[in-house]
Amino acid sequence: GIDQRHAVIWVKRQPEHVRRFVASHCVLSLDERHYLVLGDHSMFVNHSLAPNLAPDDDHRVNDEGVVVAARDIAADEELTINYAEIDAADRDRDLRGVSLFEAERPAIRS
Repeated sequence: GIDQRHAVIWVKRQPEHVRRFVASHCVLSLDERHYLVLGDHSMFVNHSLAPNLAPDDDHRVNDEGVVVAARDIAADEELTINYAEIDAADRDRDLRGVSLFEAERPAIRS
């Protein structure tokens, strides 16, 4: 793939426009040490609270996390994952009951 990994400390030293881009388009690793620029197949995976993909904590490839099917997926079905399971920033928002996705706000409150 064409994924890139940048240390958080490196990102903090970049110009404001780069920091804004990283904050809105990249994934913060769960250990909160790196931002991941996902440029391959993962850019075709969308967020869902009822995802059909999930991280596999038991396996790693080239020191990267692995995502697997959480259930059978139809040939024409959209690929989805709960961003809070792979992105520390989304995980922290989820723990606080805050969502970037307006449609999910009622589901989070209930």
